[in-house]
Amino acid sequence: MLCSMYMLPRKTTRIEISQDTLDALIAEKERTGFGAAKIFQYAKSLDLVGATSNLTSGMIVAWMSGKSRSAHAENIVAVTQAYRSIVFESELPCDANERRLVLITDGVDDELQVFLSARTTSVRKLIVGDASAPEGLTENKLKRLARGRESLILLSHLRFIRKAMNIWGD
Repeated sequence: MLCSMYMLPRKTTRIEISQDTLDALIAEKERTGFGAAKIFQYAKSLDLVGATSNLTSGMIVAWMSGKSRSAHAENIVAVTQAYRSIVFESELPCDANERRLVLITDGVDDELQVFLSARTTSVRKLIVGDASAPEGLTENKLKRLARGRESLILLSHLRFIRKAMNIWGD
């Protein structure tokens, strides 16, 4: 009797993954460039994946490859919400969550490349060494932005760089 107490079924709803849902997930993957591992980590960072969730990046791979045709409804919702939260900066309200990822448009990419590549390494180190710099903004990330090798940026990083551009702009 004791064992059965520890083997209670989860109270979740398993649903079939429709072709429309699968197509939408694949389209979001292509739009954002985020595969299973990245979107899983991002969903966790936004607290979309609950502590009791059994979701793994491997499950997301199985959905997208068609190997798994069913999933817990809350897992599909979490991944879908994570993908849909990645938007262009112009679509965000002023009070948007600083942990949101923003797609970098060609105009923003050019703007960042001009500003960051015109600066010396010491200036990039100064930006990163600033006490008000957001967590995770590294010199390597700034170099990748300067070379146009990033398609996404955290909103907090973009806002910090924009602030630096206003202060140090040419």
